[in-house]
Amino acid sequence: MQKKDSVAVYFVRAALYGLRDNPQRRAQLLDQAGIAEELLDDPRARVAATQLAKLWLAVAEELDDEFLGHDSHGMPLGSFALICRGLIQANNLGQALRQCLSGLGLFLRDIRGSLSVRGDRAVIRLHNRQPDPQARSVAEEIYLTVVLGLLCWLAGRRIPIDRSQFTHPRPAHGDDHLFWGPNLTFEAAHSEIEFAASYLELPLVQNLATLKTFLRTSPQWLIVRFSNRQGLSA
Repeated sequence: MQKKDSVAVYFVRAALYGLRDNPQRRAQLLDQAGIAEELLDDPRARVAATQLAKLWLAVAEELDDEFLGHDSHGMPLGSFALICRGLIQANNLGQALRQCLSGLGLFLRDIRGSLSVRGDRAVIRLHNRQPDPQARSVAEEIYLTVVLGLLCWLAGRRIPIDRSQFTHPRPAHGDDHLFWGPNLTFEAAHSEIEFAASYLELPLVQNLATLKTFLRTSPQWLIVRFSNRQGLSA
């Protein structure tokens, strides 16, 4: 297996966070996804991206939470699709982004995102009240991956991140610069990402027909940022 077709076991542990008090069910879902439980204790281990996708879906269904337990309220099954259906009618990417942040705010209680435009720069800042440090850092990664994945899909192109900073320490997976760009800071005063504001003016190239296909491929919209970074960069 090539490295680009696999993901760090860090993300497997992140997917299982909501089942931390149910080891029996956690073991069953790992087995169904074809992931050996002993790999969780090896920080260097990697698993196939397809295995993580299968596990992600199974945990979301088990918890009835598409945010996998990283928020005190969470996102019941179908929340993501509901948000997407609202975005598809937006006039441009900036309007879609604002609607996306607002839509996520209807479900999530601990983490919120806000958009500001500073000259020619667009900044998404996170406001996170999650008290558990483990859930806090993963919640921010998931949140921003969902938002950025949607933006790239709606625009039909990659939106490059020019600057990123997070309040939490550097994650153990070590692939952070591949997700968030080279201009990256940890243990900052607040978490935010920055990109060129000109992207907010882009028209949406997707429609209801392509949305149906997009939703059927979930959670590849998330896993792609974990698995094939070379393809994403290209």
